[in-house]
Amino acid sequence: MNLDITWVATVQAVADLGVRVRFSPHFLVKFSADNVQELQVLSSGHYDYLCKRLSYVGGLIYGMRNHLTVGECEVELDTNELDILCKVLESHPDSELNVKMRTLLDAACKLQSNGPAILDKGFPNKV
Repeated sequence: MNLDITWVATVQAVADLGVRVRFSPHFLVKFSADNVQELQVLSSGHYDYLCKRLSYVGGLIYGMRNHLTVGECEVELDTNELDILCKVLESHPDSELNVKMRTLLDAACKLQSNGPAILDKGFPNKV
């Protein structure tokens, strides 16, 4: 694992003050135009209003559609946004996008729950 030395030193300095570090990871995820279209269709017909409003003006999927350039867009997502996008995709469990998003969500949840525990144990001598 490669960690930015400056980041490690900063977190270590904070830990030395007796402050525990907590974080919420964000992920830069690329979506193809087809992915965005799939999300748009599923969101607009979803039974849950939270999922449905993602495709309304100001919603996450609406914004993704507006930021498509050269057939794709890159979006910064936190764990909650990953979770709601997975809920949008729940009616298509075998779709390639659903499988990828669920894999990413699982990894994000593990990182979010294990990351603080790893940082609380201190840092190894070598990074």
